[in-house]
Amino acid sequence: MIELAMEESSTSSTTTATTATTGTTGKKELWQSILADVSSSKTRQLPKRNLIVLGDEGSGKSSLIARLQKKKFNADDQPMGTGLEYTYLDVKEDDADDIVGRLGVYTLDGDETHADLLKFVCTEDQLPQLVFMICLDFSRPWAIMSCLEKWLTVIQQQLEPVQQTETLTHLKEKLKSYVQKFGSDDGEDDGEEDDDAFLPLDEGVLTTNLGVPIIVVLTKCDLIPSLRKDLELQGQHFDYIQMKIRQMCMSVGAAVVYQSKNTTEAKTATTSTAATANLGAVNTTQRLLRYIQHLAFGKEFSFPLRDAADITHAQSTFIPAAWDSQAKIDVLKDGFKNIQATDEYNNTIRPPIIKTYKEETIEVQDEQEFLKQQQGRLGRSAAQLTSQLISEKPVKSSRRKSRAASKDDLLAGFKKQLGSTTTSTSSSSKSPLDTTGPSITTTTTTTTTTTTTTTTTTTTTTTT
Repeated sequence: MIELAMEESSTSSTTTATTATTGTTGKKELWQSILADVSSSKTRQLPKRNLIVLGDEGSGKSSLIARLQKKKFNADDQPMGTGLEYTYLDVKEDDADDIVGRLGVYTLDGDETHADLLKFVCTEDQLPQLVFMICLDFSRPWAIMSCLEKWLTVIQQQLEPVQQTETLTHLKEKLKSYVQKFGSDDGEDDGEEDDDAFLPLDEGVLTTNLGVPIIVVLTKCDLIPSLRKDLELQGQHFDYIQMKIRQMCMSVGAAVVYQSKNTTEAKTATTSTAATANLGAVNTTQRLLRYIQHLAFGKEFSFPLRDAADITHAQSTFIPAAWDSQAKIDVLKDGFKNIQATDEYNNTIRPPIIKTYKEETIEVQDEQEFLKQQQGRLGRSAAQLTSQLISEKPVKSSRRKSRAASKDDLLAGFKKQLGSTTTSTSSSSKSPLDTTGPSITTTTTTTTTTTTTTTTTTTTTTTT
């Protein structure tokens, strides 16, 4: 509505100025005015659709929109806390400069309490022209599922006032038809209802039909290699994350798109052969733009689905809406080692542990007080040292005296022992002999060996 009012005012001013000029400048200005009128009327007749972008603060919404516009993103130029921002994208066909449509882009800031501002866009008249896009920050994998649930709830709440309208009922039937007939005619669907062509929905597919197309974009996927190192996540963890995201998106009929800032470099790094290296030339930003145009304008305006699903690259996964099924998702379970598919997400993907340190305040002591304390300590130390030296002198002399006394005692004992040994030897040689009985000859041999500490006496007796 704001866009139409601005264009109508600019058109009326252009027409007035052209008419005034025509009356004064002649036929040349007349042709210019006719061309201007034709150009302005052509702009008014362009098909218009609206894209509503949701996501937490810092999830990369503004950066992604700038890349879709082929503009250089500057974070300093982005206003913070503006509630609801508006810009637009000129829709062009491939390899053509002619503008064939206009896509209005409404971006809600990261605060879901501002979601009431969407009521001016989510009116019954504009519902058929709406496409929702939810941006999730892959650098915070532990918060992905909670953010996805939160923003899906916001969409559901905004559509609550028009739940009973014929417009939303028709949109729900159209979305169901799109899912059921997906894959026919090379993945292109005209959205027309045909009960004969309907196929039963698989288990878990479109269990919650909101009636509007939704794209879930995982931003900052080029940080996956650093997450392996910083959070110690393995391949099974990324498969688990993808499984949970795809299951929830399949239940609402949403598409899943992994978006990287440097997609070409990331994809080339993951390829190992020359044959698959060519896949690195795929620009995921342009692929996302083509898919947005497909959902917004459809085959009616020559925007069919031109990109096939891609689940071979972790950083550039592309899963169109209605393509997925539980059987395809179950393939991811083959890579699980110590993870179960039924495990709680918050218990499996946990945030990093951040250590907090308590600050201590150290008061600086006054310099004069510090010097007085040191002076007192130095005085006490000197006194203690002097008394210790005085007390140690008699102790040393007594030790010397005790050592000398022990030496004299040892020498006296040695002499005493030596004297007793000599006396016993001499007395044994003068012992009397028995003269009675047979003749006995006795020979005594005495050997005395003297050392520093031991005396040995040996006696040998021979009897005949």
